[in-house]
Amino acid sequence: MKEITYSILCEDNAHKIFIETILRKLNNDKFQFLFNHIFYKKLLCRNSKDVLNKMVQAVDYSFLQSYGFFVDILFIGIDYDDRPRENFNAGLDKLYQKFDNKGREKAIIFFPVQAIEHWLLFAKRKKDNPGLTKNIGDEIEKIERKTAKEILYGNEVQSRNEIIVRLVENVDLPWLSIQSKSFNLFYQKLSKIIKKVSVVICNYFSDLLLLFCR
Repeated sequence: MKEITYSILCEDNAHKIFIETILRKLNNDKFQFLFNHIFYKKLLCRNSKDVLNKMVQAVDYSFLQSYGFFVDILFIGIDYDDRPRENFNAGLDKLYQKFDNKGREKAIIFFPVQAIEHWLLFAKRKKDNPGLTKNIGDEIEKIERKTAKEILYGNEVQSRNEIIVRLVENVDLPWLSIQSKSFNLFYQKLSKIIKKVSVVICNYFSDLLLLFCR
């Protein structure tokens, strides 16, 4: 089994739980994702401003083989909030342009519209209505952030992590990709990097095997 190391730079715990859960969902007999806690703790962020200030440094650190920073994939989570929807693609491209070519190959920015809770609302709506087939993107993404959190979590602050895990574990990822443009871009990037990293790791171990068999 091949190991793919990763860490997360994000503005709140909901982003972290979302990524950890979706990667556990993607683990299989070919590869497994391993979370670099050292990286995460050393560059811990409190809000989106923190993430924006630290993300270039974090990408640079992700190439370091020493000091416990190196990862194969670095996830960077920022809520889109009230930014104009029509500028979404340009806004995402502008963030990626802050990195060099190698950095863009390793970093995955997840930029939920409006917030990570809106991706979770899609999952909840599908869970509550398994036969749902219509597109509900506009309906979900127009819900105010405060209202979205109330719908998802209610007053159960202590159980928020459990709610997120349960929803993500059962979400239909291809369906969510169709419903949410922002999730689709994240999922496409993730799938592309996983495929590339898996090939690199496979080639590395193949080279080692040939070396020891000489």
